[in-house]
Amino acid sequence: INAEYGGGCNMGSRLDDPREERLSFFERTPCATGPPLSRTFSIIATFVFFFSMICFFILVGFRVNLNPWTEGVFTPPDTPSLNRSEWRLPTWIQPSFYTITLEPNFDGLTTHGSEIIHIKITKTTKEIVLHASEITIQNVTLYNRKVSNPIHIKSIDTVEHSGMIFLVLEETIVVKPDSFFEGWLHITFNSKINTVLRGFYRSKYYKNGIPYYLGVSQFEPIDARLAFPCFDEPGFKASFNLSLIIHENEMALSNMPVASKFKIGPLRWVWHFQETPKMSTYLLAWVIGQLDSINSTLNYPDITKELPARDIRIWTVPGHSHEATFALSTALDMIRWYEGYFDIPYPLPKMDLVALPDFSFGAMENWGLLLFRQDLILKKVDDTSAAKKQDVATILAHELAHQWFGNLVTMKWWSHLWLNEGFATFFEYFCTSQIFPDWEMMTQFLAKEEENALLFDSIEHTHALEVDIQRPSEILGVFDPITYNKGASLLRMISSNMGMPKFRNSLRHFLNQFKYSNIETQYLWEAFAQETQNPELPKYLEPWTSQPGYPLIKVTPELGDDRRVLITQHQFSLYHSTPVNNTENLWWLEIPMAIKTDTNYRVQTLLMFSRSMELSIGPNVVWYKANSGQTGFFRATYTDLTWRRLGGYFIAFNVEDKAGLINDALVLARAGLLSYELVTPFVSRLHDQLHPSVWTAALKELQNVAYMSYDSSNTTCYFSVLNYFQSIIPDSRNLNNRTHLLSLLRTRVLNFAVDIETRNDSTVASYLLGIFIDHMQNDHAIPDGLRSAVFKAGAKFYGEEEGYNYVFNR
Repeated sequence: INAEYGGGCNMGSRLDDPREERLSFFERTPCATGPPLSRTFSIIATFVFFFSMICFFILVGFRVNLNPWTEGVFTPPDTPSLNRSEWRLPTWIQPSFYTITLEPNFDGLTTHGSEIIHIKITKTTKEIVLHASEITIQNVTLYNRKVSNPIHIKSIDTVEHSGMIFLVLEETIVVKPDSFFEGWLHITFNSKINTVLRGFYRSKYYKNGIPYYLGVSQFEPIDARLAFPCFDEPGFKASFNLSLIIHENEMALSNMPVASKFKIGPLRWVWHFQETPKMSTYLLAWVIGQLDSINSTLNYPDITKELPARDIRIWTVPGHSHEATFALSTALDMIRWYEGYFDIPYPLPKMDLVALPDFSFGAMENWGLLLFRQDLILKKVDDTSAAKKQDVATILAHELAHQWFGNLVTMKWWSHLWLNEGFATFFEYFCTSQIFPDWEMMTQFLAKEEENALLFDSIEHTHALEVDIQRPSEILGVFDPITYNKGASLLRMISSNMGMPKFRNSLRHFLNQFKYSNIETQYLWEAFAQETQNPELPKYLEPWTSQPGYPLIKVTPELGDDRRVLITQHQFSLYHSTPVNNTENLWWLEIPMAIKTDTNYRVQTLLMFSRSMELSIGPNVVWYKANSGQTGFFRATYTDLTWRRLGGYFIAFNVEDKAGLINDALVLARAGLLSYELVTPFVSRLHDQLHPSVWTAALKELQNVAYMSYDSSNTTCYFSVLNYFQSIIPDSRNLNNRTHLLSLLRTRVLNFAVDIETRNDSTVASYLLGIFIDHMQNDHAIPDGLRSAVFKAGAKFYGEEEGYNYVFNR
């Protein structure tokens, strides 16, 4: 008799576990053998014993729980059906391991799949709920870790609005307090291969006019459920063991290296991959097809710290791998930098980066299998433009940062998405600045990312960094400039206030503490508080993620005392003529105030926790400017007299302050809080500015001024504005590519010039149109960095439709 199960030697049929060597409960007690008489006696004695025990419990009034999923005496509670209107999975069912086998049919756009999901249940239930969308379940059975007989499924309820399926069991799983049920689901199913770039989809490319196909996965945020049944929320981390059955002419990639390959029939091979670390379902990935690659090995031969050599490889469609040279060398440098900065090695044994012909996102950070739209990561050998190199570098830095922030540690739910994307956007610039210091990426961050966040966060329908997301349809809405750009800007402000060494130490502690698990914003605040030894810090940081918007700081001299200023904060709104006076919205602010007197210059830091406060600035002040260095996420305004003084000294400021001043002035004027007359001194000095960040901070708002001045019935004002703008544009034809930043400036200014140009005989238009005609008629190359401006000029000015049609067909 088997002592553990209380049953006979015949254990019955049961599913073999693919990880059987780990499951000691499969070790069966050998059958006893002996004379027939002793075996008969044993059976009779056992029957009498169990019958006596049952009678005993009935007589004393106890109820025996004979449910085999638990042990001992226990009265289970009522088990009502789970609510079909819920949008979130219950947390008392947790997966730990998936074994998945998929056999795609690209001609029929279907996949036959089989999977085993190991689960743990901590609550009595008669139903199991998980995600499956557009999937046909063929068969599903639940197996118990401690009992041989399977638990059959009585019915499957599908709830389309939530993408959930409810497995109604024939028997109730009874779980005692402080106990749990362990087992696994065995599911066979058919799913779809779609052509809409989500879930498991078919990608197409052409070679010599012949179409070829790739099988690609894209699961973020909630599309793993389209490919296989799963617990498709980021908080349900598990390990994955994937096998793909594919044609012999194809190859396959996934998160981990190939463990084995073997043939199973005519033209069919099984590619079996190593087990992944614990990760969320949206990070599982695979690519199937014919691909070329270049590779290098990531190792550290010059240091004593032992790190394993890892293969870093970039894959492309056939014939394009030579275009990945710059991306590969840059990726190697960046991985080394991230490993040093976080002091945590990249934990997987390899990294594949795949350039795809069609991909819905620009890129995706799947752990160990990063996917990119090919035009964003590949660079032709003869393309030396600064803009292209910077685009490739920054998208690499962003996705590589996710290998730590997003993959190693992952937000619990999409409400905390900023912890993924804010960090990746911040390090997109910070890491690139360390690899290419001459590019001045953190200054560019201010003009591109932070100013964009300030703009979006000032409109009526902005939202807080942390959003209460309940329905799946709400998730994609938070993949926006607030989550990415404001999240990164908040980190820039915090790192500046803390100091970079403490910021780095906080992140190292944070990543080590929560690696392979899920996080919330509060965990990050506590890490910062611990490093700074300031237990009040989470209280001060919390409004920055829980409240939408940001403050407008107004600095005004005290009446009768020009040695003191009054500083107030109110929420800024772009479309209100007066600041939003919301008494509930206050922010903790660290305001660096630059003060210039007759004899000296100093920066005085003010900590502000209230609606208003005073600051002593001393005598003989020539000018003062709040938010010195533009490190704070807020705007600042002053009296008309102070604005005039700042405009008069504009040339004296550094690049960051120039960009902040001109952007603040233009946006405040658009909001009706500042006269355009006071903005003119800043704009008029753009002609002498040769840093792209100053121009970038102004260009979008200058375009808005041009659009607002247009009136079809009277174009006098409009053309006056355009003529003025054209007068301040530097002659970018003469800006060669001798530096990265000058090349960027040339590209951005020429694009702006074409956007506002109305005549094809102007200096800029004639210059660009000549390049376009030479390219179109003689196939001559377009100079580096001018492609977009040249094509704009051609589409706008060449012929009635000929130029436009040429550009459109390119």
